[in-house]
Amino acid sequence: MTHASRSLRRQRLGCQGLLVLVLGLGLDLGVASAQPVGEGGQGRAPRLTPEQQARVFPDLRRLALNDHRARIRLLEQGERCINGAASAEALQGCMRREREQYRSLREQHRSEVKQLFQRNGLPVPSWERGGRGAGGGGGGGYEG
Repeated sequence: MTHASRSLRRQRLGCQGLLVLVLGLGLDLGVASAQPVGEGGQGRAPRLTPEQQARVFPDLRRLALNDHRARIRLLEQGERCINGAASAEALQGCMRREREQYRSLREQHRSEVKQLFQRNGLPVPSWERGGRGAGGGGGGGYEG
């Protein structure tokens, strides 16, 4: 599997959380909500109501499209860089830049989603991961 295909696969997997949110198929926010924790399940944060989902859907769809377009641009830039790499060091530089750009894009996207939820008076999704220490993988809320 090439780096570009792994990156694309990673991007698709990372977008699944957004699709779940956009489609309203079980958003677990991992934060306090309008309903007390425990009403929808033991210790789980409640999901957005259909009304809340409808209220944020147009903006979430717009953010998702913008995010996808930006990811495509990054993949195209990465591909040009990789094609132009004349040494292992240059290739490593391409890979490092791509990782940094994806990290920055992810932070920007999360910030935009957070602002959207705050503007609408909704509980903000949690991107913190639990289970493997600080920054580790595992649980957490909305994956975007």
